[in-house]
Amino acid sequence: MQTLERFAFFKVVNEYEQGLHYRAGTCIERRIKWDKDTLEEIVHQEEEANNSFSSADYSKEATIPPGFYHSLFSGRLKSTKRKEKSKILRAGFYFCVPLIDCIQTDNIQERVLNLRFISVPSTDEVSLEVSISCNIRFKIQDYYKTFNVVHDYEASLRDYTLAVLAKKSRGHTYTEWKDAAFVENLEEEIKDDMRETVTNKWGLEILDIYITDNVASKMNRVMYEGPSLISDEVVKKIVSG
Repeated sequence: MQTLERFAFFKVVNEYEQGLHYRAGTCIERRIKWDKDTLEEIVHQEEEANNSFSSADYSKEATIPPGFYHSLFSGRLKSTKRKEKSKILRAGFYFCVPLIDCIQTDNIQERVLNLRFISVPSTDEVSLEVSISCNIRFKIQDYYKTFNVVHDYEASLRDYTLAVLAKKSRGHTYTEWKDAAFVENLEEEIKDDMRETVTNKWGLEILDIYITDNVASKMNRVMYEGPSLISDEVVKKIVSG
């Protein structure tokens, strides 16, 4: 399917997606396709600007207000927003050159990741092992950053969230973990701590973090380092039949 897409000469970006247009390996800018409400606002601003100037004024570059230009085709003032470009493709129909161009898209709808458990020791006199888990609700905010800066953003977000959760969870008593206000404050601290990396660098908007489990538990871990428990002779017998 991906091979066939390389021969396509167009791509449709849906309303629930963002896209990137690569040409010969480089992400290029395309003219922004504004949504209906924004276009109506642009037209309204153009009408107001044109009503404020006489036709004689249009030929004088100095009289053109900021944010507008003089159209040679219509002879009227047009908003410079019509010429704005961005590397992030919005909803619309885009032409591309087969084999040379590639348009990548991804879903920008909200998602929820259910993270696995971690365990941290409490600071009680008799230390308890506290098992903690959380869910994170997020969406793609800037697909250019998400696609180019971080590899496998869902896996990276999962692992980074667990790392921050572990960091923020250390140094507390089990009594604190039973306090709902403490848990809510910890959720906010985790969001604030993640924003610099996840939002500003990776382009992912953190909508909310929910600590779903925080219970005292007992975990038994078995670690083994050494040669295989099954000898090579046994493996050969299994394989040979």
